[in-house]
Amino acid sequence: MKSNKHIICCFAALSLLVAGCSKTEPAADLEKQVQGFGKTEQGSYIERTETTVEAVRGGVLHLVTKQGDVEVDSWRRDEVRVVVEKRSDVSDEAQALALFEAFQVTTTPASDTVQVRAGAREGDSLASVTVRLVVRVPSQFGVYIETAKGGIVISDLGGDVEARTEWGGVTLDSVKGDVMAETGAGGITMNNVDGSMELKTGRGGITFNTVNGDVKAETGAGGITVNKGEGSMEVKTGAGGITFNTVNGDVNAETGAGGITVNSGAGSVEVKADRGDIAINQRKGDVKAETGGGGIKVKDLSGPVVVRTREGKIEISGALGYIEATSESGSIEAELRIADDGVDTHCKLLTGSGDVTIYLPKELAATIDAELRIEGLARRDWAIYSDFPIDIGEESESRIVGRGEINGGGDPIVLRTKNGDIRIKKLKKGWKWW
Repeated sequence: MKSNKHIICCFAALSLLVAGCSKTEPAADLEKQVQGFGKTEQGSYIERTETTVEAVRGGVLHLVTKQGDVEVDSWRRDEVRVVVEKRSDVSDEAQALALFEAFQVTTTPASDTVQVRAGAREGDSLASVTVRLVVRVPSQFGVYIETAKGGIVISDLGGDVEARTEWGGVTLDSVKGDVMAETGAGGITMNNVDGSMELKTGRGGITFNTVNGDVKAETGAGGITVNKGEGSMEVKTGAGGITFNTVNGDVNAETGAGGITVNSGAGSVEVKADRGDIAINQRKGDVKAETGGGGIKVKDLSGPVVVRTREGKIEISGALGYIEATSESGSIEAELRIADDGVDTHCKLLTGSGDVTIYLPKELAATIDAELRIEGLARRDWAIYSDFPIDIGEESESRIVGRGEINGGGDPIVLRTKNGDIRIKKLKKGWKWW
């Protein structure tokens, strides 16, 4: 069965019905309104039409429109309802009717697919018309949406989603199914999505709030934020900050310009910033981090740490695995909190300029290899200091070394700097330096 309501009403009869419609109504409210043609109090002409067709649960909505915002929601009926709203600010009623007539929408059921096609007739220009399509589908239904210009919102759906727009945002809320979404310019938001997600925007931010599934996301310019995620995360932005809050899964992130923050969760972390600070806190898993210019701060980790910056300070605290930290210019402070013989506890702290400080458990068995070079015209009393008994001496006027085995020797602790102090400190129980 197919029903098509398209009532053309006079302005006088509909003036009260469309009064106060200057703002966009929620989808549910839009469906309740009488269909037809009229004029708002603000002077805009408006037309609404409605089409309902039978559908099969587990089917697919395939909607393509040349323009207009698209909203898709579910209901407890084996039907698909398409409500089309057209608006125009032209001054002439006849012109408005002609413009609305030029934008055609067809809804066709075919097997398990409902096809919706919308757009202007060949040769017609609808620059002065805004279009909104609001669609209701069965709860278990797949969706393919494509609009040339407009936003896409999909809610309360149990099915796979593919959404594409050349210009406009994409938002999904309470969706159980795999998602592919792309926009040429606009933000992307995923709220309560259960399924894999592959997202791309040419310009705009990407936000995830409570998602369960593997993620691949990319934006040419814009920030990326994940608040509570279960699954692996692979994200990239050309310019913008990246933040992960409570993600259980491997994290791989890259930004051309902006900071990266990873807070809590479990899984390996590999992040890279061409420019920007990096902070990783309370993470269970291995960490690799690199920035072309900026500081790196890592705190309370259960795995090994490998970090590098071209210019900036490195701070590592609460590490329960080996530490490798390199800065071409900047101080390094690191704390190793494990002395287990069965764990790789080697440390390598290297900086081209700046102080190097390491805190080690007093019972750690290790072999110390520290070297300080003094270069340039500047001179001061740079030195190597150690709470552990090692041999420290000047091998030349520009080179000071500290070597020795502590607690019988073990994994190497390699420390290097130029024009800075080296400090090897005993970690006191229950004490934190940061």
